[in-house]
Amino acid sequence: MGAGVFTLTLNPLPKGEGVFAPVEGGKGFDSKCKGVLMAAGVSEETVELASGRRAWSERRRAFAGEAVGTYIMVLFGTGSVAAAVVTGAQVGLWQVAVVWAFGVALAIYATANVSGAHLNPAISLAFACFRRAEFGARMLPLYWTAQLTGAVLAGLTVLAAFGPFILRFE
Repeated sequence: MGAGVFTLTLNPLPKGEGVFAPVEGGKGFDSKCKGVLMAAGVSEETVELASGRRAWSERRRAFAGEAVGTYIMVLFGTGSVAAAVVTGAQVGLWQVAVVWAFGVALAIYATANVSGAHLNPAISLAFACFRRAEFGARMLPLYWTAQLTGAVLAGLTVLAAFGPFILRFE
């Protein structure tokens, strides 16, 4: 078997029988894993490379999750407002709020496992301040950029869909 990049995080089973199982959540390498892999003949460079690639992959997934989640939330929210104003399809604030709430719920459901579904820069900042062990401040620029990207793309989508109607309405 050739030397390849090891990407699955492993932990010894409690009985220590030499069989390994995935770490709950499948994220990161712990020090025991590194020691076991190096004892099994995997070079330190390969272990470090694998953990670095996994971290980069997780950052990309978090960026995509936040961007998609924010896109969904803003698309449903501003889309419902645009539909209510332009078409008069929704009678009042209640209908707009229900559609917006559905968009928020869908965005959270779709992205919670990928990025934590912060979907709002204020929530990301609160996590960085009060849950430092779970969400480091170094992730803030990534999350804020993803959230801004998703929101701008959703706004452009709503503008493309309702732009001519809004111009005619005004």
